[in-house]
Amino acid sequence: MKLMEKANLATSPDVAKNYYLKAIEMEASYPVAYFNLAILFFKEGKMKEGNDMLEKSIIADPNFMYGHASIAMNAANSDDAVKAMHHLRIVDAAKQITPETAVVANLAYFHLAIDDQDIHTARERFVMAETIDPQSKLVQHNRIILQEAEAYEKKHGERFKRDQKNMLATYKKLMETPLTATTNLNTCLETYPKKLLIACADFLRTSRVGSKGELAAWLTGNLLNAKFLKETLRDDLNKDDRAALRWILENGGTRPWKELTDKYGDDIHDMSLWGIQIPNGTIARLRLAGILFTGILDAEQVGFIPANIRPLLSRTLKGLVEKNTNSTYK
Repeated sequence: MKLMEKANLATSPDVAKNYYLKAIEMEASYPVAYFNLAILFFKEGKMKEGNDMLEKSIIADPNFMYGHASIAMNAANSDDAVKAMHHLRIVDAAKQITPETAVVANLAYFHLAIDDQDIHTARERFVMAETIDPQSKLVQHNRIILQEAEAYEKKHGERFKRDQKNMLATYKKLMETPLTATTNLNTCLETYPKKLLIACADFLRTSRVGSKGELAAWLTGNLLNAKFLKETLRDDLNKDDRAALRWILENGGTRPWKELTDKYGDDIHDMSLWGIQIPNGTIARLRLAGILFTGILDAEQVGFIPANIRPLLSRTLKGLVEKNTNSTYK
């Protein structure tokens, strides 16, 4: 297209934008025009506008794999692993992709692995991208990130592995906690080791002082306070987290663990980061908020909202109005 050629040769970003917009007017299904507009917006620091144009590029052409890979890369860099994986699966399922798309997709996987502190997988994905295009500026930039991650792993790796092992043992123990239909919040919180209770207190932005029993009682009192619970649901949890709570409450406050994780993902990897960073996953955040627990109820592994918080939680959630947001994925 002549307009695209003129846009690419333009010396002014504003002139280039006008050409891209005219190209879109002439052919709205041409994804590259949207994509190039996104790049211009990103260079100007207009991230929302840039991301909007990226989304429009794949709406214009759902088979525009470079757009999907780029959205995945941005999502991975924004700690949105669910969105990143959604678009990476689309790229993976494509019959054919360009080398440039393969580079971006591998680097998106690279960033997801870095976030999971899986340096081995991160290194593998980086090498794949580097093999395809060793001169890519993206590759060169991410080489520095890999080197920093490798240096960190060398320094802290043994301690991290030990912590992960201990946390995995805690995770398995919590999954086997005996529950009854009337198990209350304080009882559930007391199943946590003190380290996790401190992480909960930090997440809830409240005091972490006291023995394990005192801390569990303190958190219980706060979460059963209507004002505190409302602020937690509104300010510390997101729309997906609240939707998950409503879904569990619709079933009486419990859901089979497999059903829950099929819908919202497992949190086995997130738990090792409690107290270090706020986890990305819904299940992990609900656990960290002291609202969702796990265990065995009637011989079945379940996700469980304590009985005595359910009425207040249900009323509070009903009082929170969710804003609708547009999205290209579910």
